[in-house]
Amino acid sequence: MLSFVVKASVSHGPGATARCGDVIRLQSELFRDWHKGGDSPAGVFSLLDLDRLGDKLVDSPLLATWLQYTEYFSYMEPKKKVTMISLLRVHVSDGALSYMLIQAKQVQTTKKIATQLQNDLLSSWMTARKRPAEVDAWLHVEGTATNNANRMLFETYANGYKHMMEELDR
Repeated sequence: MLSFVVKASVSHGPGATARCGDVIRLQSELFRDWHKGGDSPAGVFSLLDLDRLGDKLVDSPLLATWLQYTEYFSYMEPKKKVTMISLLRVHVSDGALSYMLIQAKQVQTTKKIATQLQNDLLSSWMTARKRPAEVDAWLHVEGTATNNANRMLFETYANGYKHMMEELDR
Protein backbone atom coordinates (compact mmCIF):
# COMPACT_ATOMS: atom_id res chain seq x y z
CA MET A 1 0.00 0.00 0.00
CA LEU A 2 2.85 2.39 0.82
CA SER A 3 4.40 2.20 -2.64
CA PHE A 4 1.00 2.86 -4.23
CA VAL A 5 0.37 5.86 -1.99
CA VAL A 6 3.81 7.33 -2.73
CA LYS A 7 3.63 6.71 -6.48
CA ALA A 8 0.11 8.08 -6.75
CA SER A 9 0.87 11.14 -4.66
CA VAL A 10 3.74 12.19 -6.91
CA SER A 11 2.16 11.24 -10.25
CA HIS A 12 0.67 13.77 -12.59
CA GLY A 13 -1.28 13.55 -15.81
CA PRO A 14 -4.66 12.11 -16.82
CA GLY A 15 -6.63 10.80 -13.88
CA ALA A 16 -4.31 12.32 -11.27
CA THR A 17 -7.08 14.49 -9.86
CA ALA A 18 -9.47 11.55 -9.64
CA ARG A 19 -6.85 9.51 -7.78
CA CYS A 20 -6.23 12.32 -5.31
CA GLY A 21 -9.17 11.38 -3.08
CA ASP A 22 -8.14 7.72 -3.08
CA VAL A 23 -4.56 8.62 -2.23
CA ILE A 24 -5.63 10.80 0.68
CA ARG A 25 -7.92 8.04 1.99
CA LEU A 26 -5.20 5.38 1.69
CA GLN A 27 -2.62 7.65 3.25
CA SER A 28 -4.97 8.35 6.15
CA GLU A 29 -5.49 4.62 6.65
CA LEU A 30 -1.76 4.01 6.56
CA PHE A 31 -1.09 6.75 9.11
CA ARG A 32 -3.88 5.44 11.33
CA ASP A 33 -2.44 1.91 11.15
CA TRP A 34 1.04 3.14 12.03
CA HIS A 35 -0.32 5.18 14.92
CA LYS A 36 -2.52 2.36 16.25
CA GLY A 37 0.47 0.03 15.94
CA GLY A 38 2.45 2.33 18.21
CA ASP A 39 4.83 3.55 15.52
CA SER A 40 6.48 6.82 16.46
CA PRO A 41 7.83 9.20 13.82
CA ALA A 42 11.33 7.91 14.62
CA GLY A 43 10.14 4.34 14.07
CA VAL A 44 8.47 5.21 10.78
CA PHE A 45 11.64 7.03 9.68
CA SER A 46 13.50 3.73 10.05
CA LEU A 47 10.60 1.69 8.65
CA LEU A 48 10.79 3.75 5.46
CA ASP A 49 14.58 3.20 5.36
CA LEU A 50 15.11 6.95 5.38
CA ASP A 51 17.88 6.46 7.92
CA ARG A 52 19.98 4.79 5.20
CA LEU A 53 19.80 7.60 2.64
CA GLY A 54 22.28 10.05 4.14
CA ASP A 55 22.57 13.25 2.11
CA LYS A 56 20.15 11.85 -0.53
CA LEU A 57 17.33 11.99 2.02
CA VAL A 58 15.81 15.15 0.61
CA ASP A 59 15.45 13.53 -2.83
CA SER A 60 13.31 10.67 -1.54
CA PRO A 61 9.55 10.82 -2.15
CA LEU A 62 9.21 8.94 1.14
CA LEU A 63 10.47 12.00 3.02
CA ALA A 64 7.21 13.82 2.30
CA THR A 65 5.26 10.81 3.59
CA TRP A 66 7.32 10.81 6.78
CA LEU A 67 6.92 14.56 7.26
CA GLN A 68 3.16 14.24 6.86
CA TYR A 69 3.08 11.34 9.33
CA THR A 70 5.09 13.40 11.82
CA GLU A 71 2.46 16.14 11.58
CA TYR A 72 -0.32 13.55 11.96
CA PHE A 73 1.40 12.01 14.99
CA SER A 74 1.88 15.42 16.61
CA TYR A 75 -1.81 16.17 16.07
CA MET A 76 -2.90 12.82 17.50
CA GLU A 77 -0.42 12.91 20.40
CA PRO A 78 -0.10 16.58 21.41
CA LYS A 79 1.55 15.63 24.73
CA LYS A 80 4.31 13.79 22.86
CA LYS A 81 5.69 16.84 21.11
CA VAL A 82 8.03 15.85 18.31
CA THR A 83 9.76 18.16 15.90
CA MET A 84 10.85 17.12 12.46
CA ILE A 85 14.19 18.84 12.87
CA SER A 86 15.02 17.05 16.12
CA LEU A 87 14.29 13.69 14.49
CA LEU A 88 16.31 14.55 11.38
CA ARG A 89 19.27 15.65 13.53
CA VAL A 90 19.39 12.17 15.08
CA HIS A 91 20.10 10.65 11.66
CA VAL A 92 21.96 13.41 9.81
CA SER A 93 24.80 15.65 10.99
CA ASP A 94 24.11 19.38 11.22
CA GLY A 95 26.57 20.06 8.41
CA ALA A 96 25.01 17.49 6.06
CA LEU A 97 21.52 18.61 7.03
CA SER A 98 22.42 22.26 6.33
CA TYR A 99 23.76 21.30 2.92
CA MET A 100 20.67 19.22 2.10
CA LEU A 101 18.32 22.02 3.11
CA ILE A 102 20.22 24.61 1.09
CA GLN A 103 19.97 22.32 -1.96
CA ALA A 104 16.29 21.58 -1.30
CA LYS A 105 15.46 25.29 -1.11
CA GLN A 106 16.53 25.60 -4.75
CA VAL A 107 13.89 23.09 -5.89
CA GLN A 108 10.36 24.47 -6.14
CA THR A 109 8.66 21.33 -4.81
CA THR A 110 10.83 21.16 -1.68
CA LYS A 111 11.45 24.87 -1.12
CA LYS A 112 8.68 25.43 1.45
CA ILE A 113 9.49 22.51 3.74
CA ALA A 114 13.25 23.09 3.38
CA THR A 115 12.82 26.73 4.43
CA GLN A 116 10.76 25.69 7.45
CA LEU A 117 13.28 23.03 8.45
CA GLN A 118 16.19 25.42 7.94
CA ASN A 119 14.55 27.96 10.23
CA ASP A 120 13.95 25.22 12.79
CA LEU A 121 17.60 24.17 12.53
CA LEU A 122 18.79 27.75 13.09
CA SER A 123 16.46 28.00 16.10
CA SER A 124 17.81 24.77 17.56
CA TRP A 125 21.37 26.06 17.18
CA MET A 126 20.33 29.31 18.84
CA THR A 127 18.63 27.46 21.71
CA ALA A 128 21.75 25.34 22.20
CA ARG A 129 23.87 28.51 21.95
CA LYS A 130 26.11 27.03 19.29
CA ARG A 131 29.02 29.38 18.72
CA PRO A 132 29.34 30.84 15.22
CA ALA A 133 32.73 29.11 14.91
CA GLU A 134 30.98 25.73 15.21
CA VAL A 135 28.41 26.68 12.58
CA ASP A 136 31.19 28.00 10.33
CA ALA A 137 32.92 24.62 10.55
CA TRP A 138 29.72 22.77 9.57
CA LEU A 139 28.95 25.06 6.65
CA HIS A 140 32.53 25.36 5.32
CA VAL A 141 32.13 29.05 4.50
CA GLU A 142 35.76 30.12 4.66
CA GLY A 143 36.87 31.34 1.24
CA THR A 144 33.41 31.17 -0.34
CA ALA A 145 31.80 33.96 -2.34
CA THR A 146 29.64 36.44 -0.44
CA ASN A 147 26.54 35.31 -2.36
CA ASN A 148 27.16 31.65 -1.52
CA ALA A 149 24.11 30.05 0.17
CA ASN A 150 26.25 28.56 2.95
CA ARG A 151 27.81 31.93 3.69
CA MET A 152 24.43 33.67 3.72
CA LEU A 153 23.06 31.05 6.13
CA PHE A 154 26.12 31.46 8.34
CA GLU A 155 25.84 35.25 8.35
CA THR A 156 22.15 35.02 9.25
CA TYR A 157 23.04 32.77 12.16
CA ALA A 158 26.06 34.81 13.28
CA ASN A 159 24.05 38.05 13.29
CA GLY A 160 21.23 36.41 15.23
CA TYR A 161 23.71 34.93 17.69
CA LYS A 162 25.38 38.31 18.20
CA HIS A 163 22.00 39.96 18.80
CA MET A 164 20.97 37.24 21.26
CA MET A 165 24.21 37.56 23.22
CA GLU A 166 23.85 41.35 23.38
CA GLU A 167 20.32 40.91 24.75
CA LEU A 168 21.53 38.43 27.37
CA ASP A 169 24.30 40.80 28.49
CA ARG A 170 21.78 43.54 29.30
